[in-house]
Amino acid sequence: MRNISIKWRMTLWFSLLMIAITALMLVFVMLMNRNTVTRPPEAELLYMVGRNADDVEFDHGDWDFSDVEQYAHGVYTEIFDEDGQRLFGTAPAEVSDGAPKEKNALHTVVGSSDGMYLVYDCWLEIGGSGLWVRGTIDSAARGSVMEVIVPLAWSVLPALVVLSVGGGWLISSSSFQAHGEGHRGGGEHLRRRGPVAAHRPAQRQE
Repeated sequence: MRNISIKWRMTLWFSLLMIAITALMLVFVMLMNRNTVTRPPEAELLYMVGRNADDVEFDHGDWDFSDVEQYAHGVYTEIFDEDGQRLFGTAPAEVSDGAPKEKNALHTVVGSSDGMYLVYDCWLEIGGSGLWVRGTIDSAARGSVMEVIVPLAWSVLPALVVLSVGGGWLISSSSFQAHGEGHRGGGEHLRRRGPVAAHRPAQRQE
C-alpha cells in the first residue's frame, strides 16, 4: 500500500466507496421487491407455486418445508397432506381452507369480504407419498413500480459505478497535474529573477 501513489489511493478509495453504496442500494431494492407483485396475478401464482413445490424435500422419512416461502410476491402458500390436513403455511384471512382441491387447476374463489382470489393447486408426489401445494393471490393484485425499478437498478447502478470511478480518476489526475505545474511555474519565476543581491547596511560617515 505504501508503494501506491496518492492519486491511485484516492481513486481506489472513491471506487470502493461507490461500490459499497451501490451494493447496499441493490440489496435494499431486492428486499423491497421480495414481497411485491412483479407479474400479472395468474403468472405470479403459477410461478410461486411451482417454485415452492420444487423446494419441498422428503428427508429421512419426514417432510422438510424449510425452503418453502409462506408468503412472497403477494402469494400465500399452503401445503396439505393426502387427507387434506394442513401441514404448512397459511391462507388469506378472507379465504376458507375448505375449497375443493383440483390437480394442477387454477380457479377463482370469493372471500368473506366479497373479494376475488385466484387459487392454484399442485399435486406433488415424493417417496411414495403425496402432497397438495396450494397458492392463493388476490385477483386484483397488480405489478407495482418495483417491476420497473428492479431491472433499471441492475443496469443503471453498475454504470454509475464505472462513471464515478472514471470521473474520480480524471479529477485526481487533473488536480495533481495543476499542482505540479504550479510548482514548476514558481521555480521558473525565481530563475528569471536571478540571484538576489545581498543587502548591505549603509555606512555612516563621520
